[in-house]
Amino acid sequence: MSDFATATVQPGGPDPSKRVNYSFGLVLGVDEFVQEQTYLLAKHRLHNRALHGYGTVWGLKVDVPDDVDPPEVRVAPGLALSPAGYEICVPTVMCAKLGDWLTRNGDALEAAYGPPPFDLALCVVLCYRECKTDVVPLPGEPCRTEAETRAASRIQDSFELKLCLHDDVILSPPAGAEGDLEYCDCAEPSSLLRARTGFGQLLRRLDVQDSAASVDEATFLDDVRALADPPSWLSPPVAEPTIPLPPDQAAELIEAAARVWVTEVLPSLLAGAADRSLCAPPEDSCVRLATLRFTVAASDVVQGGAGGVTVDDAGRPLLLDTSVLQAGVLGGPPIELP
Repeated sequence: MSDFATATVQPGGPDPSKRVNYSFGLVLGVDEFVQEQTYLLAKHRLHNRALHGYGTVWGLKVDVPDDVDPPEVRVAPGLALSPAGYEICVPTVMCAKLGDWLTRNGDALEAAYGPPPFDLALCVVLCYRECKTDVVPLPGEPCRTEAETRAASRIQDSFELKLCLHDDVILSPPAGAEGDLEYCDCAEPSSLLRARTGFGQLLRRLDVQDSAASVDEATFLDDVRALADPPSWLSPPVAEPTIPLPPDQAAELIEAAARVWVTEVLPSLLAGAADRSLCAPPEDSCVRLATLRFTVAASDVVQGGAGGVTVDDAGRPLLLDTSVLQAGVLGGPPIELP
């Protein structure tokens, strides 16, 4: 018998922790099939966000070609994982005219920034979306509307590419602009991703040396605990010195650091409002690809054309596959070409 009381699941939809228990005589209806899909999708997305993280897996390069006028933003095909664990696949090159976006949002931009010229920062964001497709007729009672006699028979994985204002440019949109312009959190990756990267960098500083003195374990573990409040990636990078470590202490210290990371730091990070819990996925199904910086001219066009647009993707979250990480960390024999 457990001494702990379990939390009850709130009603309002399929419970992702339950799967259908098939037995002879069980009547299967829509609820059972929806429950089965919910369980499998939730497990798959939990695996993605808990064991892999999020970011660009391959492709999705953002470019503003110099030879295209008026300026056009292009996103190459590719694959990304969102913070909620959604796989987002872009199968072909996608394009957007900056001039069209400025014209469509001209009044709201002027309300927010004043009359042009003014500097603008736009985030290029990729989001997971679902589309209901393949409409089929439904059997049922007569005297129904057309909408009641037809329904989509498939749900297709899809995506949305959008431009939204960098939220560190205007933190409080003026009256009249809010609702017309979309603001997004583009300033930096989430605290969870920054802490994961920081923990990897801390472990990489360890340098096993036969002549090294013992490392103060308490101090090192305090450095691990400090990752619960990771520094901003927008801060200037600082070259950290290596930490000499004797061979007989290496395994014990790394195990202690991993224990503190898993049992103390990760729970603290996931308790925050932004990241919440790996078991309760965040609502964020989007991932940032790049930030565009340019000046809007008086005629609602990009000053300097395509050459006046700077594409900044230095802070884009990236996700390396396991084989690359194994080769980098564990090494391996050289590849012999035939």
